[in-house]
Amino acid sequence: MDSSKKKTVDEVFETIGGFGKYQWIVATCGAYLSMICGMHVLTNFYTTIPYDVTCGDPTLGCQDADSPSLSDFCDQIDGMMALGWERSGHAKSFVMEQDGCINSWIRPAVNSAFFIGWFIGGFSCGRLADKFGRYTLSLVLLYLGGGICMLSSLSTDPIVYILFKVAHGIAIGGLTLVSYIYTVEAAHAQNQSAVGTLVLASFSVGLALLVPLAYSIPHWGRFNRVVGLFCIPGSVWYFFMSESPRWLVANNKLEEAESVLRRIAFYNKRSYPTDTVLHVEVAGEKLGFVNIFDKCVRMRTLVMGISWMTCSFVYYGLNFASGNLGGDLYVNSLIMSVVEIPACIAQGSTVEWRTLGRKYSTIGGLFIGGLGCGFYFFLDLMELGSLGRVLAFIGKMGITASYATVYIWGAELFPTDVRSSAMGFCTSCARIGGLLGPILAPFSFSMALFAIVAGAAGFLCYSLPETRGKSTPESLAALSRESNTAAERRQKSREVSIAAEDEPPVSLKDKCE
Repeated sequence: MDSSKKKTVDEVFETIGGFGKYQWIVATCGAYLSMICGMHVLTNFYTTIPYDVTCGDPTLGCQDADSPSLSDFCDQIDGMMALGWERSGHAKSFVMEQDGCINSWIRPAVNSAFFIGWFIGGFSCGRLADKFGRYTLSLVLLYLGGGICMLSSLSTDPIVYILFKVAHGIAIGGLTLVSYIYTVEAAHAQNQSAVGTLVLASFSVGLALLVPLAYSIPHWGRFNRVVGLFCIPGSVWYFFMSESPRWLVANNKLEEAESVLRRIAFYNKRSYPTDTVLHVEVAGEKLGFVNIFDKCVRMRTLVMGISWMTCSFVYYGLNFASGNLGGDLYVNSLIMSVVEIPACIAQGSTVEWRTLGRKYSTIGGLFIGGLGCGFYFFLDLMELGSLGRVLAFIGKMGITASYATVYIWGAELFPTDVRSSAMGFCTSCARIGGLLGPILAPFSFSMALFAIVAGAAGFLCYSLPETRGKSTPESLAALSRESNTAAERRQKSREVSIAAEDEPPVSLKDKCE
């Protein structure tokens, strides 16, 4: 008689170690890749910095306190130069080399091109990861991202450079998504939020490191090459890692999954349970993108998509608005990046609180981000810029915490067999927000818009379930059955309540007798 026990991946992890040496290797790799992605995302912000307009000769009538905008300078360039105004800047950006007045369209075009590529990468690579696995795809995307970034430094034509940035966005957008899913899936469900926090905090570290790097390497071409070189060390970790066991089980590759789990047990110095047979409910048909809109996950997909779009819209909008807050661009950018780190660390704690969890950490972050942007808008109207900047930084902390939480919450809301497709959809939605945020950031009403959108998304998140302390669903079929069971319980509860209401009231005398 066969005494083997059918177990899920999480149940096996309880025996072989849910966060041992192997998971640390994967987590440090994921953290490094996340740091690289953070650096690549805002590379274009520094390589397309426009000229500053400064007073070169005050004797001609100019004063730094009355410095005109670049657009005003370009519209009246001869008159402005006659008054002593001149174009200057620490950076030697691609836009400056192309003449910042004639080709002022390059900056928004390059940033938009990158996020369009990110949109394509998030959507397509999520589906590719579900079909072909996470391990090999993330390694390919790592090399592509670094290589394309370095090759773009050879371009001197704006159109060619923009095309490079579309390809760059595809690679980095796909890498951000696939590497995150791969890293989180390597850990036990109870450790996934801690792993997710480490990975997302590393993204913020990458943003912070990029500021002094951009300041010390002002030339856009050399800067692109150096950022691209950071991808090479990331490949070292792949010699010690294997394919995601959750993906293997979800795709019914049980022998390969057992081999990987045995390797994890070896790394963690644990014994693999010999009486175990891996088990997962495999759907009768191959699941794909369309299945993320099945009845049991439709609401999760739509609300998560809106939440990701909102977080990205406000997050990147604030990053690109740092030059409009007053003061030095590099200082503002550094503060905007550094405040993310404590926000991610605090989020890593609050997501495990019983009173907050993933749900209310996301909602709270959205509300804080919205309030910070809203107060900045009104204080800026009252010309209280210094206090407004502080509130803008607080708003950035709130939206960062919310953005970090939706990664963890989203990964736990969707079953393994559609997780990459669902996360790919969410990432694509986020890229729409990331595309719109930088475009709208220069406008005076942008902060008010950020506040309204963040508040609305916070209210929508009330409709989703909490996932703290719950096992990650392995299949859509299992989640559907859980949803049906919960619906039946609610129906029975309503029937009992209706029956109780129909019963005649019982007097106190009858109760005593």
